[in-house]
Amino acid sequence: MGSPLDDLTPMLRQYQKLKREHQDAILMFRMGDFYEMFFDDAVSASKALDITLTARGRGTPNVAPMCGVPYHAVDGYVARLVRLGYKVALCDQTEDPRKAKGLVKREVVRVATPGTFHDPSQMPSGEHIFLCSLTADHERIGAAYLDLSTGDLTVSELEGERRWEEAADAMELFGPREILVPEGSDLPDRLPASVRERAVVNQVPEWAFSKETATRLLLGLTGAGSLTGYGLEERVLAVRAAGGAIHYLQETQRSDLKHLHRISYYDASDRL
Repeated sequence: MGSPLDDLTPMLRQYQKLKREHQDAILMFRMGDFYEMFFDDAVSASKALDITLTARGRGTPNVAPMCGVPYHAVDGYVARLVRLGYKVALCDQTEDPRKAKGLVKREVVRVATPGTFHDPSQMPSGEHIFLCSLTADHERIGAAYLDLSTGDLTVSELEGERRWEEAADAMELFGPREILVPEGSDLPDRLPASVRERAVVNQVPEWAFSKETATRLLLGLTGAGSLTGYGLEERVLAVRAAGGAIHYLQETQRSDLKHLHRISYYDASDRL
């Protein structure tokens, strides 16, 4: 018995392969002068963006709901989806269609999320969008707050009986649009409803929050030989939180992150 994909066109099989790699995102699939969306993504995007929902393959057993937006206006549509809490994967043609032998090669070149989307042309002047990464043990909380518009990475650690209240206060201060936590974690449940309502929560592989991985990612980002100069050698939870954020950025932005060079430590008693 054949696979359900066997009856699809080569183009839709290519789409489905890429979609399986980005199941939690709306996949915008470049076709000529448009970015097309198919199946459930098309239904969701057409409602969110108030655009026409059509179908490919009408009159066949493999009707595919679809909608599309012009490539030259895609940034505005991505911004609207991200502001509504969606994650958007942009898939581009990676070879000249005129030189392609068969199906044009395509790959996802960027994933826009509520905490990583930064396009000055689509944002109010002076607006800052923060991505937050959280981890914790039985005694302490580690947090990292990243602002892609400035390249600032602010990390902190909280301990004591009021650590979760202080974490909530910090969330109110930074106002992150997206919060990252280790897979399987119950950390979001420890945050007040007001924070959860404003931010999308996404999970990151637990290994990205390990001390070894996080240290390697931070050193690779800064080019430094150690974290001593940043005052983080004893801030293990803060470093681990930063590791989760950097891994997530590498997976979504797929570009050089060297502009993220300013690392600072935030103490709850400070005033920013």
